[in-house]
Amino acid sequence: MSQRAIFRWVVFLAATGALTLPAWAVVRQDAEGKAAAVATSSTVTGAGAGTFNGSASYAGVPLSGLRFGMGMATAADGTASGDFQSALLGGTVAAPRVIAVEGRAVSGSVQNGVARFTGTSRVDLGDGSPALLGVPFTLTVVPGPGNQGTLTLTLGTTSLPLATATQGSITVR
Repeated sequence: MSQRAIFRWVVFLAATGALTLPAWAVVRQDAEGKAAAVATSSTVTGAGAGTFNGSASYAGVPLSGLRFGMGMATAADGTASGDFQSALLGGTVAAPRVIAVEGRAVSGSVQNGVARFTGTSRVDLGDGSPALLGVPFTLTVVPGPGNQGTLTLTLGTTSLPLATATQGSITVR
């Protein structure tokens, strides 16, 4: 799959997630497995591309940037719902690589306009090996001027450097 196709996929998922995730409710399952709406305190939506500030690598693959899409909401009790998708761009000129990350938020908070979400993800290293399942992730989102901003992503024990959005938009409400 080309980088452009992955970017379109990520933007599509973010757009549909943002459109289907109402700003007033987080849908989660109650103890009986039934959907239950919970009042939210904040939502985070965005789609775009960015570059890493500093040297970045994941699973031995040097990274130069990322494309991302997200639609997540937090509840007052600290739970969260929503998705984060990213295409980590890297490799070498001779052997470019795209690492696909699909995360589902389970907890989150927004304080002073800074959003932080945690959950589990599926990571496809883009080398033909089986995807890594259940990889814990933490995502910190800081909106900036022009509806852009920064993202900091941790996958398992690997903390990637700050990524500055250069295209698209990020909204924290």
